[in-house]
Amino acid sequence: MTEMSVVDEEMIREIRRSVKDTADRGLIVASKWCVHLLMSILVNKRNAVANPKSAASDLAPMSLDITDPLSEDVFGHPEQNLTMGNDQEAERADADVLLFGQRCMSMKEYTRAAYHTRGCTSAKALFINIYSRFLVSEKRALLEWHNEDSTRMQPLQPVNKEISDLLAEVENTRKKDPFLLFLKALFYARMSRADDVRETLAESLSAYPWNWSAWTLLGTCVDSSSLLQEVLASVKLPPNHPLPKMFQIKILNELQAASETEIGLCDHLLSEDWFPKSLWVMSHRARALYGLTHFERAEEQFEKLMDLDPDRVDDVDIYSNILYTLQQDKKLTLLAERFMKKDKDRPEVCCIVGNHYSMRGEHEKAVKYFRRATQLDRTCFHAWTLLGHEYLEMANAPAAIESYRVALAIDTKDYRPWFGLGQAYTQLGLPTYALFYYQKASYLRSVKPGLSVTQFIDRGERYRPSEYVLWDGLGECYEQLAP
Repeated sequence: MTEMSVVDEEMIREIRRSVKDTADRGLIVASKWCVHLLMSILVNKRNAVANPKSAASDLAPMSLDITDPLSEDVFGHPEQNLTMGNDQEAERADADVLLFGQRCMSMKEYTRAAYHTRGCTSAKALFINIYSRFLVSEKRALLEWHNEDSTRMQPLQPVNKEISDLLAEVENTRKKDPFLLFLKALFYARMSRADDVRETLAESLSAYPWNWSAWTLLGTCVDSSSLLQEVLASVKLPPNHPLPKMFQIKILNELQAASETEIGLCDHLLSEDWFPKSLWVMSHRARALYGLTHFERAEEQFEKLMDLDPDRVDDVDIYSNILYTLQQDKKLTLLAERFMKKDKDRPEVCCIVGNHYSMRGEHEKAVKYFRRATQLDRTCFHAWTLLGHEYLEMANAPAAIESYRVALAIDTKDYRPWFGLGQAYTQLGLPTYALFYYQKASYLRSVKPGLSVTQFIDRGERYRPSEYVLWDGLGECYEQLAP
């Protein structure tokens, strides 16, 4: 493997190809992420690679079976092969059906996509068929879950009863297509088989690294810095490949363990040799600065990001958290008004408005908007956590507990829901329960580098209330439990 020191022509072609490969399979988020990354490369570099012949060749059907003996080394080392072999013939035979299935998926007509791709044999058609049926089953499970709203029978998350059958179908294909491996890992994840998820995704990403949805799924199975290093070692990529660096930045931000090292990685990735206009990297740089309590620098980074793309909604809720922490009431109000006019039905925007009302002490209105965010996106971790905070402010401990538990069902790595549960049980006069959750929050908080306990307490007034009284909460529990 040769070390990759800059974005070169080969990488630009890979990224371009990935935009199409992921979009063809209905992985819209991954395709969007890749095209944003592509646009962050200097325009003269991108234009130098664009030539009609290579663009035309991209339209030819291509298989991704990584075990085919006729594989062509596209990514520069043996593990990463796009095959021009037997599956290409099957894909040509399925070409018209594939086009129809792809258009159905783009219109979210998943049942039709699954119906018309039945009987196809190419790896791409199999992916579309199984993935479409998975999305249909997810919608069905969500409807069944909502039928149990406000009842004790409702589980924390919807239960998809068709996962096992779908997994069996993927396994029975016996194809080593990296996208089918991703699909298999997705089903493993829904069955809480974390070891299988990591192993399968390592194989998938070693063969095809530019599927960002696979990296995102892999991140859900990494809950410590040590495990992160093991996972990165299992993915066979060149030493200086940008994707493992981006994954490291993303996961350590989620673990609240980002350090100056991650900020340095962001600066490196934002250099002219890499992705100088990457809003994703800028956003994660701001999040790392926020986690290290460099609040003013984090605010400056977000302001620069907003100047570059004033209509970008992604991560704007994190920016509102920074403004909340800095008590920038006027800026937060203007931000809320601005984005309510742009896209009021995005969960991030609802979180901004909720933060705005929370800062003003109007907790009932804040609850309304945080609840709206969870309705728009049931997996919006920040909205559930902030909703719990507001219920605590209203002394509604049972509702806060419910919100925090849903947040933890989505992500157990963040200390704030654990601490919120400690506060809620303290309100209920149950110090033994509260102590357990405070200790868990304390452990997760302790992995944060560059911030001692003394600094944490001294700078407490700069944090949201649910964050800065952790140690006081622990002490109160010990006092109540003392004989």
